[in-house]
Amino acid sequence: MFENTLQGALIGVTVIPTLVLSLPSTSFVRHAIYPLPALLVLRALLWPPTEGLAKETYLLGLLMTDTSFKMFDYLYLQGYDAPATFLQVDRVGKTITKFHGYPKDTLGRIKWALSLVTSHRGVGWNIQVPLQSIKYPSSRVAYILESIVSVLSIYLGLYTCGSLCDYMVQVLRKEIDSPYPWVYALFKNEVFQMAVAFMGIFAMVSNSALIYNVARMICVTSGIKGDWGKIESWPNMFGDFEDAWSIRNVWGRAWHQNLRRVCA
Repeated sequence: MFENTLQGALIGVTVIPTLVLSLPSTSFVRHAIYPLPALLVLRALLWPPTEGLAKETYLLGLLMTDTSFKMFDYLYLQGYDAPATFLQVDRVGKTITKFHGYPKDTLGRIKWALSLVTSHRGVGWNIQVPLQSIKYPSSRVAYILESIVSVLSIYLGLYTCGSLCDYMVQVLRKEIDSPYPWVYALFKNEVFQMAVAFMGIFAMVSNSALIYNVARMICVTSGIKGDWGKIESWPNMFGDFEDAWSIRNVWGRAWHQNLRRVCA
């Protein structure tokens, strides 16, 4: 269908979700084309392009991956109840002045769906994410122990990530010899390098969480007067990892919602 599988996947995860989100939920066409974006992405992963310019292919692959994650969240997790989850709004500064309902006419629904699909950062939209309840330990001692475990876990993760990255760079540059031949081949693998880069992102975030956990442990332990010494003044900086199973949950529950509580 397309000479480049990445082109097909990128077009599929942009055009087809627009059609799906704009068609009635009882439409046969909607059911028929519903799995196509996932199939096109799977095809691009199994049969990537082997010819052409490497730089353009790399950039196109990044764009396809970013768009695919977002569309899978919109389409397969909430596609059949999109009007109840994604609300188009008007804003004046940070204040929402008007909510727009899901259009009844076909042209309006197409415009609504296209606006959602092409809004990569959700500008002009209010995405309804379930609020995450704040759970505090039952006592000051339990709270301090929890903070200590968090600090040790973060430090262990940072040390492991840093050591692995340093070792991988030294092996790839052939500054040191790996004890086994397969180690060099593993480090050259692009998927493994992506996993290590992903660990690096967690390491950057963990630095902030480490400082925060040390600060709250000191304040609560010393019992500083005022709000600084209260357990309720130090909610977790980030949500639980098991909540981060979709892009919407990562932004709304595991990241943004908790971070706003901390800053407030």
